[in-house]
Amino acid sequence: MSFCFISVGAVVLDLEADRYYRLDSWHSAGLRALAVGEAGANSDACASLVDKGILRHGEGPRATPVHAPYVCESAIEQRSERRPVGEPALSPFELFAGRLAAGQALSRLGLLRTVEYYRRQRDRYLDRRNPAQCQRTFAAATAASFSERRRFFPAKRRCVPDSLALAATLWRRGCEAQVFFGVRLDPFAAHCWVQQGNLLLSDPLDSVAEFCPVFEL
Repeated sequence: MSFCFISVGAVVLDLEADRYYRLDSWHSAGLRALAVGEAGANSDACASLVDKGILRHGEGPRATPVHAPYVCESAIEQRSERRPVGEPALSPFELFAGRLAAGQALSRLGLLRTVEYYRRQRDRYLDRRNPAQCQRTFAAATAASFSERRRFFPAKRRCVPDSLALAATLWRRGCEAQVFFGVRLDPFAAHCWVQQGNLLLSDPLDSVAEFCPVFEL
């Protein structure tokens, strides 16, 4: 489970069920109290969250909401074509294979196991990353190249497999990148995007402005 606070409420993402839950104000207050270490003041609400399967008893990290750095520029809007000397452009085959793999993983494994699979990929690639290739300009150029070539991939745009494919492309090149799932309310909508610090790598800025991050990979 992963969650965020929006105004006085909370939204929870259940990765295993691939569902979002909007908590009422009472349960949200209990979750907020737990997040700041004051669960005793809302013990009944916390107990109810345990009954609902949102919280669990036992040892583990404290429940904390997800936060993402505020993005102030987008690699997609920059359309940067600058690349380090000797670095080849992203090939269409690499993009097609990466996007196809992400889509198939979601279809066959479900969201939770797909996230676990890509987390292992991230850790494997970034364990041997080249610090020189983690630069902002390198990540931006790779993301811009991915965006240009994505237009020729025949599958419908879907933010989750597209973001996973982009993130895996960056990780293979030694670039750190975070995948965020976010939500907005009234009307409810969900979105997924990729960023490195305050640089948005997968979208124009206005595409994520209304979304509050609820999960980070």
